[in-house]
Amino acid sequence: LDNSAARVIAKKLPRLTLLAVQYNNIGVFGLESILDGLADLKGLYVGNGSATQEETLGDEGLTALAKASGKLKLKVLGVEYCGAGPRGLTDIARHATSLEWLCIDGNRVDEQVAEAIASNLKQLWLLNASKTGLTERMLLRIVAELPNLKSVHASKLTRNSGYNFLG
Repeated sequence: LDNSAARVIAKKLPRLTLLAVQYNNIGVFGLESILDGLADLKGLYVGNGSATQEETLGDEGLTALAKASGKLKLKVLGVEYCGAGPRGLTDIARHATSLEWLCIDGNRVDEQVAEAIASNLKQLWLLNASKTGLTERMLLRIVAELPNLKSVHASKLTRNSGYNFLG
């Protein structure tokens, strides 16, 4: 699927509450079509799943998603491997405060992102953050501030660690 397919989905199925279109070539234009057309959306999976897709959302896409999240009240968000960095991920954490489930695998996390997650996503109960640059210190900051957190998947926290799972 590409941007034009995303526009068709949003136009023809305006009552969707869950949309999983990860592993496709949907970029910022397609994402904006989805956000404008699906007012009842509670769960969205738009991550690319790998770094090989032609279109990526990047920080621009995540910032657009963050701005729309206030009206959507998203509970579930998957934006894995979408080329995002700290700016886009921080915007998501600051504005999508109704999130209960967040997957950011393969994007770049820094201290600012960890702080934004810890400070704003108080309803979060699942976090997938593998291959993000998340450090043990950042993870401990997040875990300490999120009382509802039940499951964390974070591989490669340090050079000496492999798969890390809390839950």
